Amino acid sequence: ALMTGNLDGLMSDVTHAVLDTAAGTDLVLTASVASQPQTGSLALALLSPATFRIESLDQLLASTQLIGVLYRSDYEYMLDRVVAAAPNGAARTARYSSFNDMLQLATMFGAQWLGSAVLPEPYISYIATYVPPGGTPLKMVTLDDFGAWDILPSVVLFQRRVVEERPEAVAAFHAAVEEAIERLNATERSDLIASGLDVAVGLFFKAADTSLIGQDVLDAIPVPMYLPMKSLPAEQYDGVVEWMKRKGYILDPPAYNDFVDFQFLQ
Repeated sequence: ALMTGNLDGLMSDVTHAVLDTAAGTDLVLTASVASQPQTGSLALALLSPATFRIESLDQLLASTQLIGVLYRSDYEYMLDRVVAAAPNGAARTARYSSFNDMLQLATMFGAQWLGSAVLPEPYISYIATYVPPGGTPLKMVTLDDFGAWDILPSVVLFQRRVVEERPEAVAAFHAAVEEAIERLNATERSDLIASGLDVAVGLFFKAADTSLIGQDVLDAIPVPMYLPMKSLPAEQYDGVVEWMKRKGYILDPPAYNDFVDFQFLQ
């Protein structure tokens, strides 16, 4: 919808922002939005079901098991970095199983049809606490928590014509996001769970019945701390662009300074 002009703007990951603009859509990146995981929880992890008996990243890379990951995404970018940094990782060919839908990936992993997968929250906590009929929650091994890397933020994209012709609308959107961040961070966790459960479950687990979600699952849902909107560092953008070029995903990406406009940041 954004590429056809039916949307003025949206939130995106960095990879898809680059893909869209490299495909010819005249977009402007106006901000990035990041969060810090709740204490004791993860933002992103490379996981394996305990039944596969894979205890380390090195063991995974030496095996024939597939790694489930979203195709052409920030998660694939992060996974490639982790694999390349592993002992002899650059010389190995990691076997990926590419998905275009996170719910499908999480479902396949939860059903133990994949030996490993890169998953973000809240999928990690949901799978770890979900009790299937007649079964028990899936036990998982964390092979890498991406703690050694900066997790890429989400970014705000607008059609360039909107930025140029209706800057007040773009400024109003930024102000609304900042207000939402402040309110979320100031709201008690229990209130967020109570008021946002139906919305969150509908977004992440479309087929789930919220009335059947147990208290143990609710207690496990992580609530991150959202950070103020800020610019996307040039080194992060350039890192993703170079990776996408090496993968053959893009040919002619825009230069950083031609793509960003941070005038609306407070």
